[in-house]
Amino acid sequence: MAATLLTRVAMLGSLWWVLTDGDGSAFLFGGPVIVVVAGWQFRETRTGGRTLRLWRVVVFAPFYLWRSLTGGCDVAWRALHWHLPIEPNVLRYRFHLPADSPARVFFANAVSLLPGTLSASWQGDELQIHILADGERSFSRLRELEDRVASLFGHEPLSPEGGAGR
Repeated sequence: MAATLLTRVAMLGSLWWVLTDGDGSAFLFGGPVIVVVAGWQFRETRTGGRTLRLWRVVVFAPFYLWRSLTGGCDVAWRALHWHLPIEPNVLRYRFHLPADSPARVFFANAVSLLPGTLSASWQGDELQIHILADGERSFSRLRELEDRVASLFGHEPLSPEGGAGR
């Protein structure tokens, strides 16, 4: 067990070393973070929790970056062009991710990267989301994001017949 934990610390430390170009002073901040992350991963593995895998993060990153860019541009475009439709509304979206999964928290936070959306409230299995316009399009984007988050956390793909609830 200790060897597994030390291996995780060594791998994360090596990655941090590469990312900081070997700057030893960067370990003043990175060192404690590395130990916390390695401990969290180790605990999650021992308790049967899902952990993030590097390859899943690499697959998710381009989607996340693209949606963040397009989301920001969409909101800026609507703010600068008053004739574009802005029809604020609150949608209720029913989670399809497991109830005890950190993937739900990640999903709720990642909702804000979609164009014109913001997580407003979370109660039980339902997330209330503020949108600027186009509710039906928002539902399909939310479903796509939830599918991607499920994959990121190693959960089974969501059922195709399931969908967002209103």
